[in-house]
Amino acid sequence: MADESSDVDHPAAILVETVQGEGGINVAREQWLRSIQALAKDVGALFIVDDIQMGCGHTGQFVSFECAQLSPDIVAMSKSPSGYGLPLSMLLIKEEFDVWRPGEHTGTFRSNNLALVSANAAINLLAQSNIFAAKRGHGQGYAVST
Repeated sequence: MADESSDVDHPAAILVETVQGEGGINVAREQWLRSIQALAKDVGALFIVDDIQMGCGHTGQFVSFECAQLSPDIVAMSKSPSGYGLPLSMLLIKEEFDVWRPGEHTGTFRSNNLALVSANAAINLLAQSNIFAAKRGHGQGYAVST
């Protein structure tokens, strides 16, 4: 990607799953994940983590990439952040990239008020309980879009 004479544009974004959970469990090495994040930064691409399968505590951390100390530009999450089986999709976007106005994007599980309220309560309880405190610190500074 560093060869400017190739006439190939740099990618706009690099999307990774830190843990692939279909057809077995494939966990990306932390060093590899950090190198992909660095590559994205070097070429001016957004670094996006797909945390739909493994986010919301499925790896023992609220987001699956905390162990690698990543700070993705965008994180896609879904399933049940409330823990009560109420589906909700979330897109965590670093504030400098959050240019959407309310309602400009769509999601599979939008407009489910019960899921929004229960997820908000659960996330607030998790934040207050410090259950993920030992691993927290790398995923802050995001705007949340549901």
